[in-house]
Amino acid sequence: MGKKITVVGMARSGIASAAFLKEKGAVVTVTDSKAESELLEQKAALTALGGIEMEFSGHSEKALYGAELLVVSPGVNTKETAFILAAEKGVEIIGELELAAHSIRASIIAVTGTKGKTTTTTLIGEILKKAGKKTIVGGNIGKPLTDFLLSGELLDEKAYCVAEVSSFQLETIKSFKPVLAVILNIGSDHMDRYKSLQQYVEAKGNIFKNQSGSEALILNANDKFTPLYETLAKSKIYYFDSQNRLAPGKEGVFLAGEKILLRVHGEETEVMEHKELLIKGMHNVENAMVACLAAKIMGVTGPESSSVLRNFKGVEHRQEFAGEINGVKFINNSQGTNMLAVEKSILSYTSPIILIAGGRNKNSDFTELKKTVAGRVKYIVAIGESREEIKKALTESAPVEEAGTMAEAVNKAFGFAVSGDIVLLSPGCASFDMFKNYEERGRVFKKAVLDLKTAVK
Repeated sequence: MGKKITVVGMARSGIASAAFLKEKGAVVTVTDSKAESELLEQKAALTALGGIEMEFSGHSEKALYGAELLVVSPGVNTKETAFILAAEKGVEIIGELELAAHSIRASIIAVTGTKGKTTTTTLIGEILKKAGKKTIVGGNIGKPLTDFLLSGELLDEKAYCVAEVSSFQLETIKSFKPVLAVILNIGSDHMDRYKSLQQYVEAKGNIFKNQSGSEALILNANDKFTPLYETLAKSKIYYFDSQNRLAPGKEGVFLAGEKILLRVHGEETEVMEHKELLIKGMHNVENAMVACLAAKIMGVTGPESSSVLRNFKGVEHRQEFAGEINGVKFINNSQGTNMLAVEKSILSYTSPIILIAGGRNKNSDFTELKKTVAGRVKYIVAIGESREEIKKALTESAPVEEAGTMAEAVNKAFGFAVSGDIVLLSPGCASFDMFKNYEERGRVFKKAVLDLKTAVK
């Protein structure tokens, strides 16, 4: 109440933070580095709240150094000079996730990782709902958590909050402490933000840094960074293992042939056979395994997990079936914005692939894909700013053609395909060179497929 607080960034979480702070009686300023002409919709939303000061095209010294608290959006790099100076002047810096954490009364289940966050978060939420538990799903997907606080939904101590959290959000936490934390996997991502992979690994590890022995952590038994997390965690550790049966003494979920088995409190129970899943790829088997383990840890002991998993068709823009033309299937994985996502997408299929990739590179190394592409990908159609990088890195593994638009890419890819092939959009890059976000990129891809199907008919 009455505190001078500056929200940095007018994106989704910034507007939610401003609304929450205004409701709590703070004196709120919102700033953004973009020009006012680029943020008219956001300006209208903030104006409707009333009494909020706005700055465009940069952040003034008054807004940054005159504040008692800065709430930064995930896209804001707090390692930049202006924010380092603010911290040196005694200004506290947090993100929307930490802002929400102070008021949430629901039990928080937090999911992070390089690939699979949204699918796993969604599945956990669906299973808990199926079990009759009041469940809110949000964070890095759907609505920011402060939105749910405004509506009062996260003030119920009997409710569950299943939150997808990114490394950017985890950089600025201080007290955020989930009752259950999940780290799915670690692969190089956001190397345009982090100076090293180690920094990225450390940011992901923040998800459990405030946990104690009364909280739980799920780790990937086969990830190379799991041993590091094991040494740092104080929480009770569970594992998921799609390659081997869990070692004696370890608890979690694993595969025994076709069967998904849980081992919790020393008791082994069968969930289902993984071939019953509608979502394809071993990475989705792992996502499903984690979801049923999380539900078990949270007290779901009935058939709800297998029921949800048998009927779950996936999340939009993630291995989404986008149509079929003359025996050629089109798959939309627009959300695949890093090398690990592309690799797992390719490995999900046994049919020959024509890969559409490219966009704004996040300082990733495309040569990481050479072995995966070789022998599995027939052609690559490269789009966006990274076209030349992809061509240089992967030409030895598969022929690379360039395209200027998504429609051109879809048409070229179809021209290279024969019946039984798959045209896979898995960009491995951010979308901002050509689209507003990955969702728009995926929708444009699906429309291009639909237009092509009409033209072929």
